[in-house]
Amino acid sequence: MDLNQFIDWSMLANYGMFVSIVFVIVQVIKELPKLINVPTRLISIAVAFVLQLLVNLESGNFQMFDIVLYLISAIIISLTANGAHDATIKIKPNVTE
Repeated sequence: MDLNQFIDWSMLANYGMFVSIVFVIVQVIKELPKLINVPTRLISIAVAFVLQLLVNLESGNFQMFDIVLYLISAIIISLTANGAHDATIKIKPNVTE
């Protein structure tokens, strides 16, 4: 596997992979100085929406009238990614030292 193709556009066509990528990107960027005061859920929706647009542009399926559908999909993907994060936090052992 070529490391330049670790993630490709076709991987984003898979719902589970899309959610995972949104999850990881949000975890990395949410602590950036300009985003620190923005609610993580909004960052997550924005990341999912931008990725939706890019995937559809790259595949040649982009349609202006589908932007509403991209936003709805972004919200659903965001909720799933946020739920995965919340579930991870809840099952993580509470370590006190």
